[in-house]
Amino acid sequence: GGEAPLGALGVCSARELTGFVHHAVRGFLRADLYTALTEILSRASGTFGIQAHCTLEPGVVVIASKGQPMSVGFAPSKPGIVLFASEAAAVGVGVDAVGVGMTRRLDLDEGGEVVRLGLPSDLGGAA
Repeated sequence: GGEAPLGALGVCSARELTGFVHHAVRGFLRADLYTALTEILSRASGTFGIQAHCTLEPGVVVIASKGQPMSVGFAPSKPGIVLFASEAAAVGVGVDAVGVGMTRRLDLDEGGEVVRLGLPSDLGGAA
């Protein structure tokens, strides 16, 4: 169709885009989701919050923030429920019948930080 390649949009050069994709895919194939997102964060510019999931690590989410806030809310009394948002107040919403929210909050560093949420997994058998 009439769609322009991403490099033509002026967001980045075709060379930068190719390098970005190469390193992100290499990080994913050679390591795990956390390492891949860390690789992306180290090479990306601008401000963003991102979350990523992968079928190789079911039940895991990796969250990153660069230049903007990103918060994770959880409560020891509510295992299995985790909220994440770019606004700290959003993770305090009620999550049960009486409106009690998450009792703990982790705020990612706006300078660039990555966090992996989920149980440890064995990636040795992943193809």
